[in-house]
Amino acid sequence: MNKIFFILTLFFVGCNATTNKTNENGSTAAGEKVTAATTEQAAFSVTVTQNGKQVVAFTNDGTWPAAVLYKESFSVYLNDSKNSLTVDVQATKAGNYQIKLPTGSASQKGYASIMLIPDVNEFRYSLNAQAGNVVITQLTNANCSGNFESTGKTPDGKIYTLNGTFKNIPVKQIK
Repeated sequence: MNKIFFILTLFFVGCNATTNKTNENGSTAAGEKVTAATTEQAAFSVTVTQNGKQVVAFTNDGTWPAAVLYKESFSVYLNDSKNSLTVDVQATKAGNYQIKLPTGSASQKGYASIMLIPDVNEFRYSLNAQAGNVVITQLTNANCSGNFESTGKTPDGKIYTLNGTFKNIPVKQIK
């Protein structure tokens, strides 16, 4: 069920992603005034290290970062052409959230989880963060910003550190 929700979320966010082009007056073609919050470009950076050595790093390379508010949860999707990282927070407001592995089929309310699916040519496993924090510094119906620091362990026992920041990521609210 969670996989179906995830796939539908990506579909809806992708289908609704638009770019507002502004003229010299700061208005869109429809005549709407654009505020600073909507004109600042979305950006993110993710780094994964093992024993201090960088093994994966990616930033916004023109692909769409996105965020979704759904009922009592919030998700941020940070992707490039090879890697995909999802941050799930079981809350809908800015704050500091401890990372906890999901139990069963759902995450626990008030906690966060992170999952990285890296380029399979460079990294053998997907990686779930097992400890750390996600800090959401801004969360509105329009955009979100924050950062995370976490550690995760692969099935072969290797420990990795995941760090990242994201700023002005567009938010889609699903009711």
